[in-house]
Amino acid sequence: MIITGAETRIYTNCSNASIFGKQILRTSEKSYDKWGEGSVDATFQNKYIFSNDPVEGKKFYAFSKPLEFPFKVADLIYLTSTTDKYCFINPPNDIRDEINDLRGEDVSKDENFFVTTKKIDCPAVSTSICFSGETGCDVSVRRNWNTLQKKGQRPVYFQGDALMYAAIFSNRDDYECQLDRLMNRTEQLFEIYSDKSKFVLNKTGCNSELDVQFIQMLTLIKGFQDSNDLSTIYDLAEQMGNINEYAECKLW
Repeated sequence: MIITGAETRIYTNCSNASIFGKQILRTSEKSYDKWGEGSVDATFQNKYIFSNDPVEGKKFYAFSKPLEFPFKVADLIYLTSTTDKYCFINPPNDIRDEINDLRGEDVSKDENFFVTTKKIDCPAVSTSICFSGETGCDVSVRRNWNTLQKKGQRPVYFQGDALMYAAIFSNRDDYECQLDRLMNRTEQLFEIYSDKSKFVLNKTGCNSELDVQFIQMLTLIKGFQDSNDLSTIYDLAEQMGNINEYAECKLW
């Protein structure tokens, strides 16, 4: 938990203007019932934070999950305030267990994650997240289709739980911007592993058997437009992970 001395707003913005883009952070404190002008922007090329913009309070929760395509690309960080309540309705067992682990044994008034079987059991002011097709939810997750839709917005696509949480806790524009940054980072890592494959083959004669897939993957990532393109990239990444797992010379 992150605790501040005064009511604080944490602004999180994303820029994909450069090769790795930037995570932008700025804070503002409340003093005498007025919000200050805010701090100078802090920027990071290797951070990926998903939250409301701004997220407001005196106590904040943060947790992270690794994104893998198929090797680890980055840790995704999720930031929420204790004043923001998220109610997970009928989540799959693995998601239910993970949320309960995040809540811990010491459930307090600052709890902001809830798990229920019915929407009516959610706290009065909370973001309802449904997994089983229940209507009237703020967020509808269709895990089998890898889609997530918020009220009044077009759906976004995800692959794996790391990106699912990212889409839940951030707005659509920031999610797509961060995803673009992550794909740029993934492209650079695939370039490195492709060079490693060639180096290992030249030095040892050991073939990674991934040369064709590297060409296919780099072509797919260079053509990446938005989350709708994730499925094809993820399927190929999974195939490459399986080949690498049983290869004579593993690259990662």
